[in-house]
Amino acid sequence: MKAFELQVSVSAERVVTLKLPDDVVPGDHRVVVVIDEPGTALPRPTLFNPEGILAGLDVKLTLEDFEANRREL
Repeated sequence: MKAFELQVSVSAERVVTLKLPDDVVPGDHRVVVVIDEPGTALPRPTLFNPEGILAGLDVKLTLEDFEANRREL
């Protein structure tokens, strides 16, 4: 099982198109779609603190930088 978390824009026609990574093989798959209504999304849990991982290293990376890069991926 692979899990992908995506933020999408739903068109006026209620259509969402997405491109899956190359490691998803063609064929039949079970896909689950969950729509969070505005204001009802639960906060995402923090799995780790990247600033703690970088402690002691000469790296200038803020938590905001890390989150921005994570969203781009």
